Amino acid sequence: MTNRRGTRPDLAVLAGMGAAVIGVAAWSGTWDLSREHPGSYSAAVAVGLALWALAGVWVVTRRPRGRAVFLLVLVVAFGARLVLVPNPPDLSGDINRYVWDGRVQAAGINPYRYAPDDPRLSALRDPVVHPNINHIDDPTIYPPVAQGVFAGLHQLGLDTVTRVKLAFSVLDVLSVLLIGILLARIGRPPAWALLYGWHPLGVMEVGRSGHVDAVAVLLLLAALVAVAGRRRDGLGGVLLAAGALVKPSVAAALPAVAGRGRRMWRLPAAFGVTAVAAYLPYLGVGSGVLGYLPGYLDEEGFADGRRYYLLAQAERFTGPLDIGPVTADRWYPVLAALIVGGVAVWCLRDPRDDARAMLDRAGLLLVVAFLLGSPSYPWYLLAPLALVPLMSAWIAAPAVVIASAAPFLYLQWWLDPAPEWPPHLGWGLGALILVITLLRRRRAPGTGGAVGVRFPRSLAARLPAPGSERSSDQRFS
Repeated sequence: MTNRRGTRPDLAVLAGMGAAVIGVAAWSGTWDLSREHPGSYSAAVAVGLALWALAGVWVVTRRPRGRAVFLLVLVVAFGARLVLVPNPPDLSGDINRYVWDGRVQAAGINPYRYAPDDPRLSALRDPVVHPNINHIDDPTIYPPVAQGVFAGLHQLGLDTVTRVKLAFSVLDVLSVLLIGILLARIGRPPAWALLYGWHPLGVMEVGRSGHVDAVAVLLLLAALVAVAGRRRDGLGGVLLAAGALVKPSVAAALPAVAGRGRRMWRLPAAFGVTAVAAYLPYLGVGSGVLGYLPGYLDEEGFADGRRYYLLAQAERFTGPLDIGPVTADRWYPVLAALIVGGVAVWCLRDPRDDARAMLDRAGLLLVVAFLLGSPSYPWYLLAPLALVPLMSAWIAAPAVVIASAAPFLYLQWWLDPAPEWPPHLGWGLGALILVITLLRRRRAPGTGGAVGVRFPRSLAARLPAPGSERSSDQRFS
C-alpha cells in the first residue's frame, strides 16, 4: 500500500517553495547582462540554493509520494526554466553556434568543413546569430550526435536561440521524469528528482543559456533506465554512446553499466558501433571532423596544466612538481587517467546487477573524473548533478558540493581580481569530502550501501535496504 502520510501538507509546503524557486529564477532574468550585476547574480544563486536545500531536506526526510507531488516537481522544474527562456543567453553564447550549425546542415554543408566567418557561408549570415558565435573563425567542436540534434531542431522549425532554449528546457524536464522512474526502481520517492530539477545550476544553464548538455544528461539517464532492471544492454550502449557524442564526459559512466560474464561486452560493443556509425556522415572532411577540438584542448589548459585545480593547489605549497625532465603538466593527466582507470577496472571486475550499485558506480566515476579534471565551465557539472538523487549519500555529497559551487565560477571571469573561493568551494571541498568518505569506508566496510559504505544513521534509516527494488515504493501513486 502506498504511503500517503501528510500528502496535503507536503503539497502545500512544496508548492510554496516551488513558487519561490520560479520567482527567484524570474528575478535573475531582470538584468540582461549578469556580468554587470555580479552581486545580484550571486544573491540569486545563493537564494536559489537555499530554497533547493530546504526543498531537498523536506522531500528526503518526509518522503512524500503520489502523482500530485511528482507532477508538482515537474511543473516547477519547467516553470523555472521557462521564465528564463526569453532572456538573452548572457552567461554563455554557445547556443548561437548550435543554431548556426543547424542552419549550415540544412543548407547541405558539412558543419566541420568551414568556420562561420568563411566567405563561402556568407549567404547564411544574419544580424542576430552570426555576430554572436564564439570562435567565429574556427570550425565547430561539437560531436556528431550533437550535430544531428542541431540539424533536427532546425528541420522542426526550432531555428532561433529562443526556440532552441525552449526545446532544451523541455528535454531537461524529461530528464527529471527519467530520474523519477529510476528512483521508483530503487525504492526511493520520485519526488527526490527535484534535487536535480530545482537546482539553480540546471535552471540557469538550460533555461537561460540553453546548453546542449541537457541532451547529454537525457541520453545518459535514458541509458541507465534501459540497463537498470531489465538489462537492455544493446539499447543502453546505443544511448550512452549518443550521450557521449553530445558531451564526451558522459562516457566515464561506461564501466559502471557494463554487464558480467558473457554479456559484459554487449554494451561496450553497441557503444563502439554507434560511435562509428555517428561519425560516418561527416567523414568527408577527413581529420577535420575533430573540428576545433585541438584548439579547445590548448585553450582549456590541457597542454600546460592550467586547468587542473588539484595540481595547482599542490604546487602552491611545494613549488613545481616536475619529475626529472617530465613536467607536472605532463605526468598529472597520466596520473588522473590511471586513477579513473583504476575505478573503472574495479567496476568491471566486480560488476553488480542491482540498480543501486550501478547508479552508485556511475556517479562515482563521474565525480572522480570531474574532480581530477576540474573543468572551468559550470554547465559541465549538469551530468553529476543529475545523478545526485540516485546515488548513496557518500557519493552524492561531493557531487552536490561541486555542482552547487559551479554557478559561482562565472565570478572568476567577471571580476578583477578573480576571486579564488569558487574553485576552493567546489573542487577543493568536494575532493576533501570524497577523500574523507573513502577513508571512512576503509575503516568501516560492508555496512549500509551498495558499494559497502557506511551511511549516516539518520539517512540510512530512510533509505531502502539493498535488494528492495521491488518493494511497493516503486509506484508513483
